[in-house]
Amino acid sequence: MADDRALIHDTTDITRARTLYGPFRGKLVEMTFTRSFIELHVRLLNEGREIFRPTRGLKMGAGLFKLVASPNYDSEGEAWEFLPGTVVRVEMHGGPNGNFPLAVKP
Repeated sequence: MADDRALIHDTTDITRARTLYGPFRGKLVEMTFTRSFIELHVRLLNEGREIFRPTRGLKMGAGLFKLVASPNYDSEGEAWEFLPGTVVRVEMHGGPNGNFPLAVKP
């Protein structure tokens, strides 16, 4: 089984599926910065409720990040709001268990 996870957001809780890059702390100040990469989330479409996939973004400068496909990315299995390679910015998104960084339009 692949080692990845999604955040499932509804009005009551966040459920975690499989782990993608190890523990994700969810706060911008606690995000893992590796060279020029950050951990962030992308909204999944057509899931019937809010679900977010953790992935990484390459720092482009001026507050912009280029989304990087996770190792198990499957464009037929998940519809990401922004495809890998898309340049996005990050906003903190409020969830029942705290805020987490979410990819949004620049």
